[in-house]
Amino acid sequence: MSTTARGYSAPAGLPESRYLDAAQCEQLWTDQERLHSGTRTHAERRAHEMQDTAAYLEELGAPADITQVTENASSRFRRAAPHTWPLSR
Repeated sequence: MSTTARGYSAPAGLPESRYLDAAQCEQLWTDQERLHSGTRTHAERRAHEMQDTAAYLEELGAPADITQVTENASSRFRRAAPHTWPLSR
């Protein structure tokens, strides 16, 4: 068993390049799960922040067009994104 430059050790009988592919896929999967759950969480927060910001801008008499677009986009994403990652390992 040899250790690669990235610190991974391929198990006996498994070519090192195949093991690296598996390790890289695992990292990609973890990154995708984090992106998906984090984006949904932040979309919920962002929609509420934009609601408050739009109300404040309207009180000031300032246009809130872009703020409202951001609120709508965040709300749509929040509703469209499932609560859990749709794939299972």
